[in-house]
Amino acid sequence: MTVYIRIPDDRYVSEYVRYICAVFIYITNTDVEFRFMEKGGDIGPHDCAINYGIPPEEGCINIPMVCSPIHVHAEDYCYGKCDTSFFKDPRLNDVAVPVYRQLLKIQRAADSVVFSEVSAGKPLISCEGNGRKGINVHFDLFYNIFCFLGNIPDKAFEEKHGIAHSYAKFIRKDRAFYRKPWVNYFFIIFQSLIEAMAGECLRSKSSGDLRFHVLMMYDVDALSKTAIMQTKQLVFITVNLLRCFLRMDLKKFLSEGRRFVRFIFTRCNYVCFEEIVLQEERFKISSVFNIYQKLNLRGMKKIKSLIFDPAYDIAKEVQAKETIKALIRRGKSAGLHSGYNSFVSSAGLALQKSKLSETLHCPVRGIRQHWLRFSVKDTWKAQEEAGFLYDASFGFNDAIGFRGGLAHPYFPYSHQEKRRYKVLEVPPVLMDSTLMHYSNCSQERAFAEAVDILNEVKKFAGTCAIVWHQESFCRDYEWGDLLRRILGWVADNGGSFISEQELLSQHNLLR
Repeated sequence: MTVYIRIPDDRYVSEYVRYICAVFIYITNTDVEFRFMEKGGDIGPHDCAINYGIPPEEGCINIPMVCSPIHVHAEDYCYGKCDTSFFKDPRLNDVAVPVYRQLLKIQRAADSVVFSEVSAGKPLISCEGNGRKGINVHFDLFYNIFCFLGNIPDKAFEEKHGIAHSYAKFIRKDRAFYRKPWVNYFFIIFQSLIEAMAGECLRSKSSGDLRFHVLMMYDVDALSKTAIMQTKQLVFITVNLLRCFLRMDLKKFLSEGRRFVRFIFTRCNYVCFEEIVLQEERFKISSVFNIYQKLNLRGMKKIKSLIFDPAYDIAKEVQAKETIKALIRRGKSAGLHSGYNSFVSSAGLALQKSKLSETLHCPVRGIRQHWLRFSVKDTWKAQEEAGFLYDASFGFNDAIGFRGGLAHPYFPYSHQEKRRYKVLEVPPVLMDSTLMHYSNCSQERAFAEAVDILNEVKKFAGTCAIVWHQESFCRDYEWGDLLRRILGWVADNGGSFISEQELLSQHNLLR
């Protein structure tokens, strides 16, 4: 099917709409071609046409455009619920989709309302009959999608206040907002509009794999308990003890208290790789171990590195190095767990990448930024220049879910160069420390929250990353049981564990 999109002569608008349409095809795997025309271009009466930002016409999908690109405030949105008499996809049932208020237009009279603001009942999409006479969208659908794919709230915060890195609380108060992949829901709406206008369903390019996929990753933050690491963890536990006390959660308070004592008095071997391998054999998992590569730094960078970076030097840790090399021979992969200071340094990332590859005698294709240090303006650019094929850092320490709005890997957008980056972003939707440290919830609650997120990935047959730390299996943490339950749920609910090789092959990134 060919869909014609008429847009104003504006390069910025043209580029982001083209990007959205390319991501739509990439994610939905539908056999559709989008052709872009200037506003005066002629379209046949039987063609499926979209007018974006130009006067509405009968027989078209008419979408208004904001007068100029704006930075939306993260909290300034309302929720619209779909009328199932028009939107037939069951995934939209009982789901209220966020629409940014600044992007709403003056409401128009409608013959039938098929998408309305829950609180006010104002029409956001209206049509006549089956849609062939035209469909009027009363808000800027494309820019609403781009707010997620272009990370507009993150970008606006970074420009105004500085880099938020990995903390959702700086960007929006409602951290539960990230629990759903909103772009996937918007794409259902977009596809439904096209099908209603065309009078036929979009065909899939291939039968495809309808299972959802999980890339299992382990960040290797520590190989032994150091004084600095012990101090940092005791601070975390003390904060959690105070939170448990204030909310009168005696059971969790006692659990955290026991962990506080263990962290002071027990000795633990953090080289827990064999335990991980035994667990993964049951589920046939080929995981990725993200390894830190030490650099020779000076001045303030060296001080920050001593405080925040892992303490080990993998080149000098003979036993751990040989163990990891053996894991790679058994089908595991190695990624870079980059240094605290290197999140915007392509030279630093490239040096760490080459040194780690040389140490482990294997290719290093992926990266996880340590502490999730991340700039939406510069980090993907630095990773691309350093030669990485994929990243799994664009998430939060203090919130689980979909920071980029998608339950699928995608190529992020470069605002500076008006193009997509060449680095594939794999959404890291779950992390052990987010569930157990930052959320400070019981294992039962953590498991329930993990299942809620993974159900969203399953709903869209998506692919995500689950990130654990290998030291989580030792007595200091005891988070291994939680991961076993999560992996069991994935296996029992139609999920598949994907390897790095399979991931890169699916996205045509192997060279």
